[in-house]
Amino acid sequence: MGEAHFYNLDGDEIEKQTTEIKWNAEAAEKAGFEHFMMKEIHEQPKAVKDTLGSVIKDNCIDLSSVELTEDEILGFDQIYIVACGSAWHVGMAAQYVIEDLADIPVRVELASEFRYRRMSLNKNSLVIVISQSGETADTLAALRLAKEKGIITLAVVNVVGSSIAREADKVF
Repeated sequence: MGEAHFYNLDGDEIEKQTTEIKWNAEAAEKAGFEHFMMKEIHEQPKAVKDTLGSVIKDNCIDLSSVELTEDEILGFDQIYIVACGSAWHVGMAAQYVIEDLADIPVRVELASEFRYRRMSLNKNSLVIVISQSGETADTLAALRLAKEKGIITLAVVNVVGSSIAREADKVF
């Protein structure tokens, strides 16, 4: 195995922590679709059903696996779902389920607009960011904005070692 060296702008060598990412080649294939986006679009209904099914029990949302208690969830005044592209469509579907089960207002925002809009974000909010890769630049920037404002963040990603997964408060 080779090695890599990293330097700052002054030319001084700096140390970086190595993170091993586990993945399989099958998950990175297009499964017969011409484009990855077409694959994602066709996989979304099952992905949404499986994801929501894993946390909804007897018409109650159970997020104990991501260390969010029922009291914490009920303490949120607002939930923002922030995503780009096909992940935004997943957020639109999740909005109705969350509002129905938790009785908390949910806004779905495009990450590219969330980070530039002037809107009041109160600390009793939850920002859920959704990204297939966990590296979507606008979504990562929106996550960082929410954290700067002291808002709890929850990432829904497919790549555990991704930037979004590492920076979010909670990961699903």
